[in-house]
Amino acid sequence: MQADWERVRRTALATLRAKGLTEDEAEDVAQDVTLALMRGRTGPEEWQDFGRYVRSAASHEFGRFVEAKRRRTARERREAIELACSAPGPEELADALGDMAECLVRLDEAERRLVALVAVGMTSRQVGALLGISAEAARKRLQRVRAVMRVKVVEGD
Repeated sequence: MQADWERVRRTALATLRAKGLTEDEAEDVAQDVTLALMRGRTGPEEWQDFGRYVRSAASHEFGRFVEAKRRRTARERREAIELACSAPGPEELADALGDMAECLVRLDEAERRLVALVAVGMTSRQVGALLGISAEAARKRLQRVRAVMRVKVVEGD
């Protein structure tokens, strides 16, 4: 039985990779396919045309994934526009930048380098690769630096 479900996973992965998903995306959607099929009343051993059935389920989940990604992208775009429209005025911005400059001076060299890399548009994955750490470690370090800066700017510490 376990071998049948592994076969479902492999078939779904192959279908999803062929549709152009990244390895991580394909793994996520293949898991959804397997779970959806497990919830069904019959198992792989009872399916007449195993490959076609799994490919059809994978295509269905692929469509759901693409639609969710489209909605997420549209929502993020709307949020970015709303944020840009609610940006502070010139005086508020000057005050905030002055506070940030003071905070940056108080950070150690490694923290300033991390902020600078992110400020020029590098992703956590790129920063991690450059610093020789994982993307998750780069995100955690950036979270800590942001928390320190937030405290210094908000509380005037």
